[in-house]
Amino acid sequence: MEESELVGYVGPPQLHDGRILRFSHWGSVASVLVEGDDGRQFTLEFEGVEQVEADRPEGMVLYALSEMTTRSPLRRFVFANWDDEDLRRLELTARGFRVVQGEPPGTETT
Repeated sequence: MEESELVGYVGPPQLHDGRILRFSHWGSVASVLVEGDDGRQFTLEFEGVEQVEADRPEGMVLYALSEMTTRSPLRRFVFANWDDEDLRRLELTARGFRVVQGEPPGTETT
């Protein structure tokens, strides 16, 4: 992805020290299931996804979710890996995102 500057950190504070459990991408939608530093799970749902760069993001321990500059109306999201030696990564360019509790719809198990 292109070079850009930090806009700021986004998402709930539980992302810091959280861990990516699952990443899904289909069409213009992506979701990231995260276990927060407090043990609770939540999902980040991205809409209007135009670009994804992922390398085995499941298991990655997060430092933060950073928003970086990009061309409007898109937003660039970089999941910052806590471990600089770990090659896992996830970056998305999308129109936006929202946070929902638990797993995304349709993924519940009984």
